[in-house]
Amino acid sequence: MQRDSVLRLESQHSSTGDVRGGSIERHRHPRFQSVLSLLPLLPLLSLVAIAVVGPLVIVADPDEQELLIRLQPPAWAGGSWDHPLGTDGLGRDLLARVAEGARFSLLIGVIAAVNAGVIGVMLGAFAGLAGGWIDRIITSLVTVEMAIPGIVIGIVITATLGQGLLNLIVILLLGGWIVYARIVRLQALALRQSEFVEAAHALGAGRFYVLRRHMLPNLAPTILVLFAQGIAAVMVYEATLTYLGLGLPIESVTLGSLVREGQQVVFSAWWAGLFPGLMIALAVVGFNFLADWIQARMRIDRIADM
Repeated sequence: MQRDSVLRLESQHSSTGDVRGGSIERHRHPRFQSVLSLLPLLPLLSLVAIAVVGPLVIVADPDEQELLIRLQPPAWAGGSWDHPLGTDGLGRDLLARVAEGARFSLLIGVIAAVNAGVIGVMLGAFAGLAGGWIDRIITSLVTVEMAIPGIVIGIVITATLGQGLLNLIVILLLGGWIVYARIVRLQALALRQSEFVEAAHALGAGRFYVLRRHMLPNLAPTILVLFAQGIAAVMVYEATLTYLGLGLPIESVTLGSLVREGQQVVFSAWWAGLFPGLMIALAVVGFNFLADWIQARMRIDRIADM
C-alpha cells in the first residue's frame, strides 16, 4: 500500500512537471511566432531607416560636386569606400543622394496618401451611408475620374500651373482618392444594413454622428490597409511623373529624378540608376508587406475575439 501511494505521488509529480514544461513551451512558442510575424516588416523598416536616419548619419553632401571622381563605381566594384555606392555624372555621392531622395519621396508619399485618404474615405463613407442622389453624384465623379488617365491629368496640370511641390501633390491627390472612395463606399453600404446603424437612426442620430461614431471605427482596418498600399502607389506615381518631367523641377532630389539621371549614363555607370530603382522596389515591397501584415493581425484578432 505504501509503495503504491509513493508511485502514485511520483506519477502526479511527473505529470505536474510535464504540464509546467508544456506551459513553458506554450509561452515560448507564441513569442517565437510573434518575432517571425514581424519579419515581413523588415523591408519597410530598412526603407524608413535609410530615409530618416541616412541623411543624418551620412557625412557627404548630396549636392557637392567633384568632377574629378565623376562616375566612380561602387566600393566593391573598384571604387573608394569614401563613396560606397559610387558617384553620379557630376561626382556627387550616390549614397547621400539616394538617402535624400528616399526621404523626400517618402515624405511626399505620406502627405499625398493622407490627404487622398481623408478625401476618399469621407466621400465614400458618406455616399454609402446617405445613398440616393448623393451616392449617385459621388459614384459619377469616381467614374469620370477613372476614365481619365493619370498621366493626362499630370500633363494638363503641369502645362497649366508649371512644376512644383504643390502642383505635384494636387496631381497625386486627383489620382489617389478614387481607390479609397470605391472600397470604403462598398464597405459603408454593407454597414448601413447592420443592426447598430439602424438602431442609431431609430434613436434619432444624424448622419454625421453615425458616420463619426459607428462607420469610421468599423472602417478603420480597411482604411489602414488602403493607406499602406496607397503610400507605395503614390511613391511609384511620383517617381513616374518626375521621370517624365511632369513632377518636381530637375534640381529636386527624389527617387524618380535619380532614376532619370541614371538612365542617361546607364551603359557607362549602371549603378547611378540601379540603386534609386532598388529603393523604389523596396518601398513597394515594404508597404505591401505592411498591408498584408495588418490584414493578418486583424484576422488573428478576429479569431481571438470569437
